[in-house]
Amino acid sequence: MPIVVNGTQISSLNYGGTNIQTVYCNGVLVFSAAPATPTNVTAYPISNSVVKITWSTAARATYYKVYRSSSSSEYTYIGSTTGTSCEDTVPHNKAAYYYKIEACNDVSSSPLSAASNEVLFTRPNGPTLSVAGCGKTITLSWSAVLGATSYKIYHKVYRTDAPTGNTEYSLIATTTDTNYASNKQTSSFNFFYVVAVTGVGDSDQSNVVSA
Repeated sequence: MPIVVNGTQISSLNYGGTNIQTVYCNGVLVFSAAPATPTNVTAYPISNSVVKITWSTAARATYYKVYRSSSSSEYTYIGSTTGTSCEDTVPHNKAAYYYKIEACNDVSSSPLSAASNEVLFTRPNGPTLSVAGCGKTITLSWSAVLGATSYKIYHKVYRTDAPTGNTEYSLIATTTDTNYASNKQTSSFNFFYVVAVTGVGDSDQSNVVSA
């Protein structure tokens, strides 16, 4: 039960210049400073109807309330959890969704967090790809795609001196990392691109790099 003085709930206590976080009476929590507001709220689809939401731990929180909006303004309570992630089955996948988190304890709660990123059930943009190194071995690196579970690397060869040695793009590897070391044919042009695998399908392909 919160401390109430003259009908007003006390939201903070200070003793000798020190902020008091909790007060117990006979082993019962009667006052707790409000939990910190959750941060880093991130959401992304993991299937054609389910969104995963994650956020950072908030000080003094013992559980969290999750709110959803399909307009970025009106938020509806959809559930609570003691962890820092949850999954939400949305009413339909033709709308854009946003999420906010409220940190709570037995006495008080935080303001709602800032809104998550926009969640769309559409093919995501591809990663941005770069290449480094020289000689036979090169390293491909790319930007992470939100919600990606893995990445596919495609490669083709082009030879100006021997057209019969040319190839079409083919899958050479799948990885959960955002980099990949590859051997190349040093007597030819080598081209690469990357595709992210997500819960709503493959992303667009990245830009093409050559080595």
